[in-house]
Amino acid sequence: FPLPPEPNLTPAEVIARAEAIAPTLVARQAETEQRTFYSLDTHEAFLKAGFYRILVPRRYGGYDFGIETFMRVVVALTRGCPSTGWMYCLGAAHAHAVATLFGEQAQDEMFSAGDFICPATVMPSGTAERTEGGWLLNGTWGYCSGVPYANYFVGHTLVSDEDGQPEPMMFAIPRSEWRRLDDWGQQLGLKGSGSH
Repeated sequence: FPLPPEPNLTPAEVIARAEAIAPTLVARQAETEQRTFYSLDTHEAFLKAGFYRILVPRRYGGYDFGIETFMRVVVALTRGCPSTGWMYCLGAAHAHAVATLFGEQAQDEMFSAGDFICPATVMPSGTAERTEGGWLLNGTWGYCSGVPYANYFVGHTLVSDEDGQPEPMMFAIPRSEWRRLDDWGQQLGLKGSGSH
């Protein structure tokens, strides 16, 4: 399995990086809200700092630092810009869910890049149709915080069981199979949370 880019990085160091970045976000709050998500250079700073690997299992080149470290990074970033903190949190937090709920084959594919951004929705939407090779998913899933730089998306839909009753289905889709709609920013607060 690959080593993370900085094998000796510690939780304290990654938290210190977030605390150092946070003050740079304050003056960019209005710009972030106008764009509706944090800037590409902020995203690149997060990549360099290792933030998108905090919850990725070590076997996939992540740091596997755990929820406490992750949340301390989220809190630090949120002090600089609440929208940025929200977008980062809900884009990167689902590494924990994928490592917990998905099987090894899915994890091997989804964590292959090391850096992991995978927002999720809570409300079921769209349709799922059985096909010969699996499922055909179609729909629009709204309010998906953290999607602008995501490499995967986790969504939910309802499928009928053998008795025709709806049951929830959870799925993951790689970036190449979906597109972000520019449909965020008209709400009150957190206009820069990337919740497209």
